[in-house]
Amino acid sequence: MKLRWALVVMGMWIMGSICMSVVATENFYTIDRLLETSPNVEFHRSVQQLGHAPARDLLRYLSSELNRLYFQAWNVAQLVLGGLAFNASMPANWLGFVWQSKAWPQSAP
Repeated sequence: MKLRWALVVMGMWIMGSICMSVVATENFYTIDRLLETSPNVEFHRSVQQLGHAPARDLLRYLSSELNRLYFQAWNVAQLVLGGLAFNASMPANWLGFVWQSKAWPQSAP
């Protein structure tokens, strides 16, 4: 049963990685779509006032900062998922087995 949970956690890890790559690329594509087809008049007025190239650069910078935040959160989530996957893939008494094995030096009485 623990192995099934380990596989579920690994699946979550893989899907999270795929979702992060899609979100990061879509954030940058959204900027160009927004600049070309946004129905918001106030937005287009602001872009014209700032200039198309500087506005695009500013929005790309904002997108990269958001991606940085998302990746930092994903890195923490990966540590948690990795710990859960490791724990679920080990036998129930794995810590006791490691300490009682002959590979570790025993203390003298």
